[in-house]
Order: sequence, then C-alpha cells, then structure tokens
Amino acid sequence: MDNFNYIMGMQQLNAMRNAEVIANNVANANTGGFKADKVKFSHYMKADVYDNTSFPKAVTSMSDFSEGPIKTTGRALDVAISGPGFFVIQTPLGLRYTRSGSDRIYGEGALVNSSNYKVLSLDGQEIIFEPDDKDPKIGDDGAIGVGNAERGVIGIAEFDNLQMLRKTGNTMFASDVAPRAAETSRVLQGVLEESNVNSVEQIARLSEIQREVTLTTNMINESYSLQRNTFRTYSKNGG
Repeated sequence: MDNFNYIMGMQQLNAMRNAEVIANNVANANTGGFKADKVKFSHYMKADVYDNTSFPKAVTSMSDFSEGPIKTTGRALDVAISGPGFFVIQTPLGLRYTRSGSDRIYGEGALVNSSNYKVLSLDGQEIIFEPDDKDPKIGDDGAIGVGNAERGVIGIAEFDNLQMLRKTGNTMFASDVAPRAAETSRVLQGVLEESNVNSVEQIARLSEIQREVTLTTNMINESYSLQRNTFRTYSKNGG
C-alpha cells in the first residue's frame, strides 16, 4: 500500500477513535462532575533519511479538567469544589478522586457518594454521623459540624499534574502519585458541579468528523480505482 492510502487509513482510524470519545462526552453531558475527554495525537516519522513523511497517530485520550457549571440543590450534603481539587473516595479497588459531590449518609452513619463509596478525609479517615444528627454545616475547608460537634473533614486533594490522573469511570480518577492538601480549593455546600461538556460544540465536531470520514472514504475508493485501471492498462499492453 502506498503512502497515500496508508495516511488515509490512519486518518480513518483516528477519526473513529475521536468519534468514540466525543460520543461518550455527549452521553455524559448530564453526568455531574464528568470531565470531557479529547484524543491526543502524536506523529510517527518514517525511518528514511530521504523521506520525512510523518503520519498522525491517535495515542490516548486526555481529560479537560476545566470546572463545570455549578447547580444549586439546597441539599446539605451536596458539595462542589471551587478550584482544582478532588474529593477522596474509598472504593474496592483503592483510593479514587472525583469532582462529583452528591453525598448522603448510609448504613451506620458513614458519609458516602452516589455509588455508596465512602467519602474520606485527606488522611484516609471515614466521616461518621450520629443517628440524630440534623442540619450539618460544611465549611469551605470541608469541615462538617453538627451543632457544636465536628463530624470530620471532607478531604480535598490537589495534584501538580492533572494529566497524570487516569480516568477509571465516568467521574472517578486514579493516581500513582500521592496528592497534597488543598491550597487553593474550597468546598461549596448545597450545590453540585455539573458536567463540563459543551453538547453543541461536541455534536458539531462529531458532524465534522463524519464529513471527514465520508471524504476520506471517497478518496480511498478513487485511489484504488486508479490503481485497478492502471493495472488493467499495463496488463493489456503487456507491461
């Protein structure tokens, strides 16, 4: 296969990967705390000193960590973060970090998220409420108070390089690097962070990709048609 068809084939593969990511973004446009993804490309350079042809190659997806819109709910245990931090969650697979703060009291008083995973303090402690606790107040540092008693501090983790985080679900991330305590992040009570997906922009981009795929397919078909015609001509002429 010549370079043209190889490049067109790579273009098709990249477009399909991009379309998958965009479709997932659109599907999670209403998922609280979801961070949109985009495909990261690198270039493969042909190993030929006389031919510096490079081919774009889809490598992986990376997340857009910009903050989503804030929605007021009025629920005392709904929380969001202003700043770059993440809530710390205990899951069966280890610690995870999320921007989704739709929490509730579960079982014997543990604070859990919408997936029933325990919300932790930054030092890994569970947050436990008493059975008759009412009207908890949550400070901007994450400290939870009920009357004059403190029930714990919601852990807010910050990272030096957000792109080192690995998405392990629609709203959760894992890290091989230990986080640091929040420096600029603040907790907001009675609100939730919505998805940062711009649906109109994503759908427009998906339509653009579909047009690119159609155009590339037509170009590939025309290339193969030219090759077949050339082969027939040479065959008839005894070439």
